[in-house]
Amino acid sequence: MDGRCGPRNLIPVLLALVATCGCLENPAPRDAAAAAVMRVPELGFTMTLPEGWQQGKPAVAATRKYRVDPTGRSCFLDAGQSYPFGAVRDFDLDASTSLAEYVHTPPGLHGKALSEVSRTICGLETIEIVGEGLGEKSAPVLGVHEYIRKGNTVILVSFWGRKGDFVNHETAIRQAIETIRIE
Repeated sequence: MDGRCGPRNLIPVLLALVATCGCLENPAPRDAAAAAVMRVPELGFTMTLPEGWQQGKPAVAATRKYRVDPTGRSCFLDAGQSYPFGAVRDFDLDASTSLAEYVHTPPGLHGKALSEVSRTICGLETIEIVGEGLGEKSAPVLGVHEYIRKGNTVILVSFWGRKGDFVNHETAIRQAIETIRIE
């Protein structure tokens, strides 16, 4: 044995493995430092926003729908337009209720479900629903909704867009969803 596989040479490898632990199933994009990151500290939640999107809150102004606010739980592409937009909400979950029961108990926050996929985000049970419904002025809308169970809390991450326009934003929205981190 020439010593290359000895304990001293394993230490750097083990340190590198420890440094990369976390949500390995959803690696952060390489340019995440340059992108806007949405933070909801009380939920331990972060997500890199799609290019050009901002974190904020709904506005109470006739000229804009949203206002930039780093404490907001909404995100948007254009402050003057209703769509596309995203939101992070949280709801209490009774310990005896499964995530599937919660997701399927009316009223559905995702509209009419078109598809459903069970998965994990950061090791947490997640149900993704693609749904459709009626938005502002009864316009048809589509949305992607991630119901994430964190203990006795459901974190709901939703993105909505006008039905005819959603396809133009879906790739960027799904890339943002893949960057979700929950501590």
